[in-house]
Amino acid sequence: NFNGKHVVSDYARIKNPALFAGETLKKLLIASGIMIEGKVRKGTIPKQSFPLYVHKSKPLSIIVEDMNKFSNNFIADQLFMSAGTKNYGIPATLDKAVKAEADYLKKSGIPSNGVVIKDGSGLSRGNRISPFIISSILEKAWSNFDYGPSLISSLPIMGTDGTLKKRLINSPLKRNIRAKSGYVSKTSSLSGYIMTEENEPIVFSII
Repeated sequence: NFNGKHVVSDYARIKNPALFAGETLKKLLIASGIMIEGKVRKGTIPKQSFPLYVHKSKPLSIIVEDMNKFSNNFIADQLFMSAGTKNYGIPATLDKAVKAEADYLKKSGIPSNGVVIKDGSGLSRGNRISPFIISSILEKAWSNFDYGPSLISSLPIMGTDGTLKKRLINSPLKRNIRAKSGYVSKTSSLSGYIMTEENEPIVFSII
């Protein structure tokens, strides 16, 4: 805040969200005149504890749109871990998240041979997944009314918004592609849907 006229925002990865939340709450309470004793630390919640407040997040469809439009890796990792807890309970672990993803592929009839998942964002160079599998997932989403419309609308629109805002601006393909870009050192990708002149969707994945 410069002279009360300009607010500067910055984004940073938080290595320990639980401690960050605790320290932030402590500072807010102290600023409000509430005395706090002791230090913030991670631990097991005592059985006699009770919730003071429950905060509900945005709808999942909005969270996924925030993630995909601007390629938010932090959200991707958190949703990945959340999928594991939804299927196998808390606490969140990488093994549970990986198993939840494997369960989805099996349930959807998508072959998962050779698939290796190390995180939810795709930043790990240990990840292994083929364009065929990604295309198969996108094809399933197109015909699944439960989550398909929300996923498709969350994807950046070519030459219009999100990470694809500046691509193919003067091309006939502008606004006719919804896709998610990806980049890890020396490796780039683009996966999504192209709408033909006959209004027929084509699924594609390029890595």
